[in-house]
Amino acid sequence: MKTIEGTICIDGDRLISKGELKDIWYRNTDWEVEISKIKMACALVGENKNAYLYLYGDDRDQFIPVVYHGFREVYSMLSTRFGFDDELFWKVVTSKEKRKEVIWRKPQETYQILDHFTPGDYEKGLEIQSPEKEFISWDATYDELRQHPLVKIIHGEYSEYITFRYPVRIGRLLIWNLKSIVYERTDVAVRWYTTDCYNKEATDGSFRDLYTTMLTDLGREGLKYEREYEDERRADFECSSMRLSLCYKYDGDYTLEKGFTDLRIENMREYSALLIDESYEKVMEVSDSLIIESEVKFYVEYKKDKRVKRRPPLITERFVDQTVIWRDDVNEKIGFADATYSLVFDKQEIISFTLGNLIPAKGSGGSSLTANLSGARQWSSLFSGEYRSMNDYVERIATVTGKEVILDTEYSDC
Repeated sequence: MKTIEGTICIDGDRLISKGELKDIWYRNTDWEVEISKIKMACALVGENKNAYLYLYGDDRDQFIPVVYHGFREVYSMLSTRFGFDDELFWKVVTSKEKRKEVIWRKPQETYQILDHFTPGDYEKGLEIQSPEKEFISWDATYDELRQHPLVKIIHGEYSEYITFRYPVRIGRLLIWNLKSIVYERTDVAVRWYTTDCYNKEATDGSFRDLYTTMLTDLGREGLKYEREYEDERRADFECSSMRLSLCYKYDGDYTLEKGFTDLRIENMREYSALLIDESYEKVMEVSDSLIIESEVKFYVEYKKDKRVKRRPPLITERFVDQTVIWRDDVNEKIGFADATYSLVFDKQEIISFTLGNLIPAKGSGGSSLTANLSGARQWSSLFSGEYRSMNDYVERIATVTGKEVILDTEYSDC
């Protein structure tokens, strides 16, 4: 098998790939992965007729072209460590026919269905299965969990994760390896918990187990969404503004079957107290203002950004539900409000604004106003609307705020 420009090597527990070949989804094959986190290995030949050792682990898909320098040596080391089916691997990758075969899978079972549970548990939260069991409310914040002795913090390459030192129970589901990504805002209830649910055989039987259990426990009225496609099966259950989503993926044009059901628990509850900025609302003044009559609004989430607050009562009193920009000389603030939310900045924090326009093409196009900020946070999205919907306001925005408005180069919405 002829080698091409590209290398694969092992450095300690890291597998390192560098080269010019693309994977089956036309992404580059420059990457690193921790070998100890590999959960599955496959022999794979794609539509492009290129052959790969496909590895899944640490929530990533990695493809190693078999023609890279060092491949045979690395493959041999991995096979010795994990016990690959070598005969099947070489049979597949030399066939040059589109095909995928599992040559090794980490033996693991990551959930269990219990016989009994207390009614209402799904709505309330999760129970840590420590020697002295402890119940954690879905309303617990990231900050609260970070301080909990039964919670473990993992610092990944790009994110921080919350995990638990013991399995957790959610209703009748006993779950190993439940985790949550820690987002920028940490004084809010955890927005998502996720885990990969494997049965002993690593098949879609895990989906059937979880689906049947939730349907029994939450009832047909709790099932809000259900779809089955060639390459995936999905179902969403809801109770007390908590959504429990199941997804199992099969081999398809843009997916590969990995043998687990993705369980995601989303907190859809509203926490209105987080939207009130009482200290500013008590003293705020409007020194100058600009009403934006174009149909624009914020695309913001207060659960992500603690700066997002409700529309101040004073702004509603003066401008009803109109979109407005105001300057507050008494408190040295500049504020922005649509019909529902507001964003307020210290004057000195804003360096300038950028107004960008996407020309309608394949997409519908659009317009967006962004604040360019000093400090660690370099920008903040403000209003969005239709293409050029804010162009007529450029000079007036600059006048009211005392800040430059930069018109960005327009691009097609392809």
